[in-house]
Amino acid sequence: MNDGVIRVQGRGELGADPDLVVLEFQARGDAPAYAEAVARASQIVERLRGVFGAEGVPREGLKTTRFQVDPDHEWTDDRARQVFRGYVATHALRVELPRTADAGRVLDAVAREAPGAEVRVSFEIRDRDGFRQRLLAEAVGAALRNAETIARAGGVRLGAIVSIEYGPSEVRFASPVTFHAESRLAAAPTSFEPSEVRGTEVVTVSWAIARE
Repeated sequence: MNDGVIRVQGRGELGADPDLVVLEFQARGDAPAYAEAVARASQIVERLRGVFGAEGVPREGLKTTRFQVDPDHEWTDDRARQVFRGYVATHALRVELPRTADAGRVLDAVAREAPGAEVRVSFEIRDRDGFRQRLLAEAVGAALRNAETIARAGGVRLGAIVSIEYGPSEVRFASPVTFHAESRLAAAPTSFEPSEVRGTEVVTVSWAIARE
C-alpha cells in the first residue's frame, strides 16, 4: 500500500563548450546637429560592414539591434542648469560567427578600421533548447538518485511519482568578454580562450512510499 511521500530536490549542473562567437557593436556619433550625429554613427557602421565584408560576412549578417538619437546636455560649472550640447546617435549591431572563426583577427581589424566602435564579445551555445533539456533531464535524474538513497536508508521502496515541481533556473548561455576597439590599436594581436558555458536547473519530485 502507499503511505506518505518522499519529496526530494534534484539539481542538474552541466557545462558545454560554446560553438558560436557573437560580436555586439555600438557605434556612437556626437554632434551639435541631429543629422550630423546620425551621419557620424553611420560612418562607423559602414566601416564595420567593410571589415566584415572583407571577412566574407554579407551585409545582412551584421544586424541592427537598436538605433536611437538622444539630446545631449551638460551641467554648467555652478550646476545651476543644464545646457543643450547637441545630439548623440547610437547604432547597436550584432553578428554571429562560427566558433572556428578567428574572432581575434576580426577584432583587430575593427580596431584599425573602426576605432570608434565599442564591442562586446560572447561565446555562446547555438542549441539553447537542447542544452536546457539536458539540464532538466540531469536534474530529474539527480532527484531520483537522491530519493533511492533515502528510500534504501529508510527501509522503504519508491512508489509512483506524485508530483514534479520545476524550480529556479540558472542557465547562462554565453561567456561574455568586454573589448574596447580603441585600446587595441597599439596592443598585441587579440586572442581568446573562452570558458565553458554553465547551466543549472532545479526540480523537486515527490514519490509515494510503497511499503511491503
